[in-house]
Amino acid sequence: MLATALVVSLKAVSKIVIICAGGAYLEKAGVLHKEMRKGVSEAFVKLLLPCLLFTRIIPTMSLETLPKLGWLAMANLLYVSLGLCIGYLAVLLTNPPRSMRRILMATPAIGHANSIPFMLVSLVMTEDPAFQPGDSTTAQGYVGLYLVMHSITLWGVGMNVIKKEKEDEPALTAHGTPNSQAEDSQRPQTLGRAAGLGLGSGHSGGAMSVSEAREEQWSHSISGLELGSPVTSSGPNTKGQQAICDPKSLRRFVPKWVNRPMATAILSALLGLIPGLHGVLVPDSGPLNFLFGAMSSLGSAGPAISLLAVGANFVADGFPRPSLIGYVPLVALIVGRLLILPACCIALWVTLRHYTTFFPADPALMLVMCIECCTPTAYNLVTVCILNGVGAKELTAGLFYQNLVAIFALTAWTTVIMSFVI
Repeated sequence: MLATALVVSLKAVSKIVIICAGGAYLEKAGVLHKEMRKGVSEAFVKLLLPCLLFTRIIPTMSLETLPKLGWLAMANLLYVSLGLCIGYLAVLLTNPPRSMRRILMATPAIGHANSIPFMLVSLVMTEDPAFQPGDSTTAQGYVGLYLVMHSITLWGVGMNVIKKEKEDEPALTAHGTPNSQAEDSQRPQTLGRAAGLGLGSGHSGGAMSVSEAREEQWSHSISGLELGSPVTSSGPNTKGQQAICDPKSLRRFVPKWVNRPMATAILSALLGLIPGLHGVLVPDSGPLNFLFGAMSSLGSAGPAISLLAVGANFVADGFPRPSLIGYVPLVALIVGRLLILPACCIALWVTLRHYTTFFPADPALMLVMCIECCTPTAYNLVTVCILNGVGAKELTAGLFYQNLVAIFALTAWTTVIMSFVI
């Protein structure tokens, strides 16, 4: 049993690694250049991921699924809360540079929640004969429902924790006094560019440094771009004032945690509760099955396409130096997210299942809940750093090495889950 689970896990993780390696090759071949990677990432978030969520949640959703949605939301809150505690202890033990303390505390709390889980649960369930063919779609539906709470905690917790770090760290002049004038003069320009990078809009003109280029690549990664970017102005509006009802002007009022994947997941969950809608869309005899089939084809291609962009981002500017973040904080960043958090959470779920009667007896749900706590840190946490003007370059280096270790950690944890949990 253990040997079989190890082979299944190794094959599933290896497929993900091979796809990322393909993206790295395409970047070195000049195919997935910066603008292409930006386009691929935006295509995934704006079209492919919504199609994937819609076609996976609709068949899964029912009145009986609502309690499972509650378990997924509780799991996300648990992972974030426990991750913050682990990060806080890591800061106390490693004593990183002051500018990295808040970032190191938030890193174990926010995990990668879409492409890797979508693909991994599907590959594992396809290889394991214990699961039925339809279980893969059900599990991907659970991943989509998990994204609802994940979007709120990503932007809510991430923005608040990392923003406090910036507020606590005023810029200092050479004489050791706060350089408020320099900071005030640079903040609008910096945050304007960060908003453009982090929220999916175009950036302003001008040359960028290597670190800015790397930040831009990661800001367009696959963890979920915003519904729209804030409208900024670099000068007088020569074309007149925009109408109040103009969608572009209304985007600034949309909360950061309301993004396309979350909106699609909520809408799909609500539509899935409408009686008779499943029979209209999903079956081959349904009158709108052609629409559902086209969206399903687009969605199925999404995770693989997004992982190509991830692999290309990893090698775009060469290997980052571990000293950029520090060796001890880097080890804490890796161990906290990839070892301590999964060990605690998986043990909790197994204990609840064994000693309580209210825990859901659904292997697909258990697989998704366990996989979600084993993934590396979400790439969009770098976007949060860019928006707040702190630590994006250091966090990018940390995530690079964390994802390298995740190749082996994910294989090990998936083997444990398949052998002793499922």
